[in-house]
Amino acid sequence: SRLTSDPAVSARPRLAWNGGGYGVVWSDDRHGEGEIYFLPLSSDGTPAGVERRVTVAAGGAREPQIAWTGSEYALIWVDDRLGSAELFFQRLDAQGLPGGPDVRVTFGAANPRVPRLLWTGTQIAAVWKDDRESNGEFWLAPLARDGVRLGGDVRLTDSPASVFDPA
Repeated sequence: SRLTSDPAVSARPRLAWNGGGYGVVWSDDRHGEGEIYFLPLSSDGTPAGVERRVTVAAGGAREPQIAWTGSEYALIWVDDRLGSAELFFQRLDAQGLPGGPDVRVTFGAANPRVPRLLWTGTQIAAVWKDDRESNGEFWLAPLARDGVRLGGDVRLTDSPASVFDPA
């Protein structure tokens, strides 16, 4: 069934299973610049709550990624609120309500993009691509459940050619 009804562009949907249903996030430009939205879904894929706008800061938000931690969703996205792209993190409950303020994940990364999240059972691993080494490389940052960094960036690749999409 159709999940969005706004005529604006909805892009890059991502889905996470929470044990009884799904959380879906996407980027949507109905407010001019891209913003991140969340919708809870039942196990059969039908809406199980209301659509919620997650991001409200100036600048566009895009490329959301979502994971379930066992008690809440972890969400990461690319955000231009500071004038250049950085990654931000937010915790969401099962209905998409935020669990605190947005947390900045990257600091001066060069064009971070295609972020991914993995819940390890005790912490979150954030992985993304950026150009700080002149060509695109993959980077990892360990995060606590609330998005606070647990260490510095770890470079995962050292390729003479650009890498594409971490999975």
